[in-house]
Amino acid sequence: MNQIVLHKKIDSILRSKPKDAKSDELKVLIQTNLDAQQFFFTQADERWLDWLWGNSFLDIIKQKAKDQARYSYSMPELNYLEKVAQKKSEKVTDIIISIPISVENINPKVVDRFSRICSGLPAEQLKRVVPKIKEERWIALMSSFNQFGFEYEKMLSTLSQAKDFDNVLLLAEAILAIRTKEEMKQDASSYVNENPFYFSDLEYTKVFEYLTSVDDEHKDQALGIILTSIQNIILTSQEKGEKVFASSETFHLYDVDFFDIKLGEDKRISYRDDIQSLLPVRKY
Repeated sequence: MNQIVLHKKIDSILRSKPKDAKSDELKVLIQTNLDAQQFFFTQADERWLDWLWGNSFLDIIKQKAKDQARYSYSMPELNYLEKVAQKKSEKVTDIIISIPISVENINPKVVDRFSRICSGLPAEQLKRVVPKIKEERWIALMSSFNQFGFEYEKMLSTLSQAKDFDNVLLLAEAILAIRTKEEMKQDASSYVNENPFYFSDLEYTKVFEYLTSVDDEHKDQALGIILTSIQNIILTSQEKGEKVFASSETFHLYDVDFFDIKLGEDKRISYRDDIQSLLPVRKY
């Protein structure tokens, strides 16, 4: 069967109602080659989402990656989910929540795309995913891929505009998680710098700005998150103090004026600037 005939058969099925489709027949068609698979998921609209999920056509997103060190955007099923997420946000959120993510079964391309999808979810659906992002440590799991945090800034913006400050704080806590001592030791022995955060450029999340914009009822919790982050940063120090303290201050904050420092809007040039940004947030 040539590609033209194949596309026509697939197109004929897509013009019908999903409930009238024959699962086995469609699987044979789209599994013929990658082009057929891409064509189907490109042409299928949101009407097909429930049927595709119920008939296991999206099960590939449940699978562990064969190579967890790299990923690409070559999974048509993920492209489809992202495409229909706006019109079927509740169902797509159900699917995201149903997929367990951990060190043992991580598929980086799935986590990356889930983050992108979440950045476009409405607040009522996003708040369902935020606890999962934190508990499953998505940010830490993806730290080796030089995350910039644009998706997380959009999530914080959505939650903040909805005045869902509980989830703003929960997501901020996930974003400001600090690497463990073991992870810092591993970095110290390689070419990677000793950035205590899991983000390459924390500034793009604008987490500090969103933390200072919470209402009065949530300011104490915001302060607690900042103080915990500062404490954990200090405790990750790998250098032992020689005389007075148990550990020396790795991140060289001895020249910081803790009383007059202000939260700046300028581009930060290193993770040390991100650490310094924690300090003025505690005053707001």
